[in-house]
Order: sequence, then C-alpha cells, then structure tokens
Amino acid sequence: MTTVILENKTWTPEEYFEIEKYSEEKHEFYFGNLITMPGESRIANKINRNFVRALEKGVNPDLFEIYNHDVRLVVRKNEIYRYPDIVVTSVADSEDSHAVEMPILVVEVLSESTQKVDLTDKLQEYSSISSLQYYFIVSQDHAIIQLYHRNENRRWEFDYYTNLSENIELKEFETTISLQCIYDRIVFEEIKK
Repeated sequence: MTTVILENKTWTPEEYFEIEKYSEEKHEFYFGNLITMPGESRIANKINRNFVRALEKGVNPDLFEIYNHDVRLVVRKNEIYRYPDIVVTSVADSEDSHAVEMPILVVEVLSESTQKVDLTDKLQEYSSISSLQYYFIVSQDHAIIQLYHRNENRRWEFDYYTNLSENIELKEFETTISLQCIYDRIVFEEIKK
C-alpha cells in the first residue's frame, strides 16, 4: 500500500523538491501530500528493463529520451508530480535535470500496492497531459498489457494485449514492440504471492 508521510502536514512544492534532493526514498507529490514510493519486485524490475530494451531498439535516440524510475513527471505543476516506471520524451523536453514535463509515452507496471492508483488516478491524470500519446499499464502477474493511445483525431483509444506473439505499433516512434520482448524470461508459474 502507498504511504503518505506526515499526513497532518501539507507540503509546499518547494519543500517537496528539497526533500527529494536528500531522501533515500522517492515520493510522489499529490496536492501537498507526499506519497512514499514502494520498492518493486524482481519481476517488475525485469519487465521494466525488458521494456526499456525494447524501446531502445526502435526509438531514435537523436529525437527521444527514455527514462525509468527516478525521473519525476510533472503532471500538474505545483500540484501533482509522479514517478512513472518508464517515460519517453523528446530530447528537448525540459531544462529541469530531475523532471520531465512533456511525456510522449508512460509505462506503469502494476503491483498490488499501486494497481488501484495506476488504473484510476494516474489514468485520469496522464490522459490530461496534452503531449502524451501512449499510456501502458503492464501486468507482472500475467502477460497482459493495457494500452491507452491517442488516435489521429487526438481522442483516446484502448487496446488490450494478451498474446506473447502480438506486436504493438507505436506510430509516433515509427516502430513496434513485442509482448515477447517485454515479458522475456518471465515465468509466470514461478510467481509467488
């Protein structure tokens, strides 16, 4: 479960940035509340690493940057800051060395502690970011990927992938990624709850 530290205190964005500079734990900022980011499972870590590798094979590094875990996403300046599992942005995104302001692709790998927020709050928040084209919600318990993406009319569409032989087209990057690559070396029968 996500933890809000010092629930009786409302933090300013400036206090939050200062805490993040020196804290061993990362915190998301949600309207003045600090939410401690839980550690991830080994399987989630493998999926993240696989996803980054798949993106690196097809995303042009001269045009786009790929970040994972520790780069803050500005969802709503001074109100909401998140730490997605993976974020892709243009090379010229932001002057802030610790934040991304104009994401094109965001990935969240579901866990028991983050699932509800990833599927509800973050879905709503991320879909309000005008630059965002793709929001991936990736299961670590089964080969299931939910993808929200903008169509040519900038309306959100939804696709659901469950077959390891499927490829996901990313028109914005002129590439595809496969579920097989994302779930490479993941053996679901070995997952312990």
